Amino acid sequence: MVGALGQWFGGLDSRGRVVHIVIDDALSTQAADGPDTTRFDKLTEKALLVVDSLEPGDRATLWRAGRPAGPVVAEPTPDRAVLREAINNLRPGYSRPDLPSVLASIEELNPGNTSGADPSITVLLGDFTRSARYIEQQATASIKDDRAESTLVVSRPMPGMDNVQIQSIRPRRRVVWLDGLSGNQVATEVRVARFAEDMPEATLDVVVDLIDAQGRQVSSLRRPVYFPAGQGVSVVSVDLPVENIASNFDAQGGAVLTIRAMLESSPGGLVFDDQAHAVVELRRQLRIAVVDEPVGVSGASGVSGGSVSEN
Repeated sequence: MVGALGQWFGGLDSRGRVVHIVIDDALSTQAADGPDTTRFDKLTEKALLVVDSLEPGDRATLWRAGRPAGPVVAEPTPDRAVLREAINNLRPGYSRPDLPSVLASIEELNPGNTSGADPSITVLLGDFTRSARYIEQQATASIKDDRAESTLVVSRPMPGMDNVQIQSIRPRRRVVWLDGLSGNQVATEVRVARFAEDMPEATLDVVVDLIDAQGRQVSSLRRPVYFPAGQGVSVVSVDLPVENIASNFDAQGGAVLTIRAMLESSPGGLVFDDQAHAVVELRRQLRIAVVDEPVGVSGASGVSGGSVSEN
């Protein structure tokens, strides 16, 4: 794509163009692309080449595609120094890309085919690998290619990347009522996904820890995650024991703990998605309020009585 920028840009009206540069800064772009470079480094290099390809009269904006996606340089500017500085200051994040919302926002800046409007070019610089999940997203109905002087330029997809990630960790209950400290458990589900061209049968180990507010490990369990041949997602259940944490409870009989899930060893190209966290609240006491409807007063509304109990 970069080698053809001159042809793309030169094919449009020379009266001045608005170039929207969209950079994918989602988690997958942190993957290595050489000894000392990442995929994100390659994307920013392409973005700087786009800036260098601007001609007198051109103006440009800069957008980031990682959630929450949005503008970095929102107002079209002819100042190349401003654009270069904004690109060099960008850093990849830890979220998924949200390309449809970026395209919808750019569409709002150029609604319809307005006579006399500057021609528009949108340059998408992205990872576009399977693990980036672009293929699962749909553009909104408002994004239409009905403007005669609107051009979309898309970077060449990067090579496929095998990866294993913890997609989510979810306690079955966000609030756990402990009936005494012995024998209680925090039930948790860990969802692990893998992305690869070939998916043979495999087993990976995941370690799940329960950590208190001071960073101390309350409990820890290792569980195997089994993938049948061809299967990309596996869910494992882990019941973390809760013992000897009396010092963690506050005056109201509650404690907030962190659940951490980590892949013990990952064959994937990313290490930043090998763990995930969730929060669970433990309670020794619950305040329960019971509110009933008024009785004997036709058409009235309100609260006629109630009770509060502690356990």
